[in-house]
Amino acid sequence: MQQPNIIILGNGPVGAHIAASVNRCPRVVRFNRCADMPAHLGKRCTDLWLVGRGYQAHGLLQRPLTIPLEGAFTGYDHRS
Repeated sequence: MQQPNIIILGNGPVGAHIAASVNRCPRVVRFNRCADMPAHLGKRCTDLWLVGRGYQAHGLLQRPLTIPLEGAFTGYDHRS
């Protein structure tokens, strides 16, 4: 199987052990806590997209992620 250029991980269950593919992928997008970031889903996260009414952000303040975030969001530029 060819290595994808982007992997998108959501909150649904993923039973496959895809850590190797995730860790090699140039861009990994995760939604919310992505089912608490289990080890079989790898350690890479270039984009963390929070969806909801603030509960996800509040939860991240209470329980920070155990994996490093590679990108840094410095604010939304509404002009682009």
